[in-house]
Amino acid sequence: MSLPWTSADITTELSHPPNPGEGNGSATLQTELQRVHSELQDLQSKYDVQQQENSQLHSSVNQLLTNLNQLQTTAIQLQSNVAQLQAVVVSQNATISALDNQSPSSLHNRLSALESSHNASVRNLQSSFDSIQDHVAALDDVSVELKTTLSQSQDIQHKEMAIQGNVTDFLCEHFTHSNVSVTGNVTAGTAVIRGRDWTYGDQDGHDHVRGVVVNKTTPAGLVYVLWDNGLQNIYRVGYAGGYDLYYYYPDVLNKFRHVLCPN
Repeated sequence: MSLPWTSADITTELSHPPNPGEGNGSATLQTELQRVHSELQDLQSKYDVQQQENSQLHSSVNQLLTNLNQLQTTAIQLQSNVAQLQAVVVSQNATISALDNQSPSSLHNRLSALESSHNASVRNLQSSFDSIQDHVAALDDVSVELKTTLSQSQDIQHKEMAIQGNVTDFLCEHFTHSNVSVTGNVTAGTAVIRGRDWTYGDQDGHDHVRGVVVNKTTPAGLVYVLWDNGLQNIYRVGYAGGYDLYYYYPDVLNKFRHVLCPN
């Protein structure tokens, strides 16, 4: 029968807690725990080493399996090659046997026929090759001629385009534009009418009457003009900045102005 605890007993117990280090039993337990802990560490190290060795062994086994598969594939290929060689040997043996059964003269005739056929084929091939080379050479000559002709044609086209452009510019400048002033160095026989700086009344007869430049010596920038009414006089074609004449344009050229010129 246990006695109940009193307040004094509880106070005394709390003020003097037990010391785990006291007594031989506590020291033995601590030592045992350290030993067990050390053994566990050793076991863990051995386990880690064993795991590493197992991993290496697993890799080695996989490599051996791969090598074994490659060896099996090689063995199958070798078996196939052996079968092919056996077939070739059988065929060669059959050929040798057939040749053995034939007489030397028959073999000679057969070889001669094969040689003749081969030589004929070679001659035919050589003839065909020579013919092809001739055709290629002819084609090369034709190609060179075509290139030359094409180059000449392109040059001609460029020249024609340049000439057409020059002719068009000339016509637009001198024949199809209205009110183009006559400048100096005009040749005799050029048809003119009264121009922008005209100050001579109806000396030409009336407006839009045609006159012709006369072949007379004049100072620079001046020309003589003979009008249809028979009168003639000297007029400015650049002299002192004056332009008394326009070129005369026939009506037939004026009708084609919109075709020849953009403006």
